[in-house]
Amino acid sequence: MKGHTKNPVDHLFNSLKREYRKQNIETFDALLPILNKSDDVIAIAVVPANFHDWNGMLKKLYSDFPAVLKYHLFQSEDIKEISMQVGPDSPADTANLRFPKGESVEDRAYRLENLSATPLNPPGLKEIKQVELWTKFRRFLKRENQDLTCPYPGDEVMDRIRKQRNAKMLTKKKRKDAIMQGNNA
Repeated sequence: MKGHTKNPVDHLFNSLKREYRKQNIETFDALLPILNKSDDVIAIAVVPANFHDWNGMLKKLYSDFPAVLKYHLFQSEDIKEISMQVGPDSPADTANLRFPKGESVEDRAYRLENLSATPLNPPGLKEIKQVELWTKFRRFLKRENQDLTCPYPGDEVMDRIRKQRNAKMLTKKKRKDAIMQGNNA
């Protein structure tokens, strides 16, 4: 989790690093057995069939939950009602959240039995990372692993990233020129 450098998840990732940093790993298939050498972790490959719209499914069951951007105090004496207090000490700001949505026990049981999450397309690598793999890292791999780890992203992606980089460089140059003109005035 971002901002929590000493939590148990980070500890487990660090225990994984001890093993794979000693290896010359060029493919994902070669990475999994090395990650599974740790006694504390079981690494499982995620496949496209693992990506589902859980958020959309849960919205069918529960009321919208307000954004948690401050300290909140949650309390519940019954599963049908959960109240939320905004701020560390403001009992006047308590809101009832009908959580879960009010419905009969039978209707809810039927919906739970028949509810499923919609499959999603896996996110994949960002285009800029695809181009970087192709242009910067491919040459360091064994020939037999190059197409697996650093495949060609395609002409459209290469052109799009090239245009984005050129536009970014042009913006930086204009900004630098404007600063230089301001200093010369």
